[in-house]
Amino acid sequence: MVPVPYRDRVEDLRRVLVAHGCLGLLLIDTSALAQVEHQYGTTAFQKVMAMARELVLELKGQEVRHEDIICLNDRGGDAFLVFFSPKRREGPLKIADLKTAAERVEGHLNRKLVRLASPYLGTLRRVTVGFALAFYNPLVMPERLLTRLVEDAWSCVHVQRAQRELQTRCDLQEVLLADQLSTVFQPIVDLRSRQVLGYEALSRGPAGSVYQMPMRLFEMAEEADLV
Repeated sequence: MVPVPYRDRVEDLRRVLVAHGCLGLLLIDTSALAQVEHQYGTTAFQKVMAMARELVLELKGQEVRHEDIICLNDRGGDAFLVFFSPKRREGPLKIADLKTAAERVEGHLNRKLVRLASPYLGTLRRVTVGFALAFYNPLVMPERLLTRLVEDAWSCVHVQRAQRELQTRCDLQEVLLADQLSTVFQPIVDLRSRQVLGYEALSRGPAGSVYQMPMRLFEMAEEADLV
């Protein structure tokens, strides 16, 4: 089943909102995957986005409930929206429930994407999941409540991304200030003659840290604007 834009499901979402007084949302931002198109072309990008779509649909019955409603946003399909169905147990939906679910879904999707799309993606986090909660207000049109709900979830995504980028930058600056980078020289060998043609310099961060692998170190440094 291909998800449809959330505005096509307004009536279904309105019924949930009216019946239960609130509506929770997870917003799965996949816009960072656009770098695949810039680096590898449209075909590769479409392949990765198809993987992402399948992974999101597979969340049903695993990371989210079967009854939850999965839609697209209205920005060209660069995000998936998971509207939470009513809880089975007693008690209203809480922000803590949404936060826990967002962290769980984000971790699950990024682990899967890195493994499935490894030819095109590096090892960094590529999907960010925001969350928001809307309360029913009979004085406000349901469409406006839903629009505000999606806007709040986007704001959550932007805040999380900014916090993550700032933390990465600070961590890398600490590594640089402590002079914890080391450079080793890897020989480049002609496989037929076994002759050493030259050497490649590889810089690594502290052993056992996320910066130990050269590729990851430079990916994170590039995203933190430190190279």
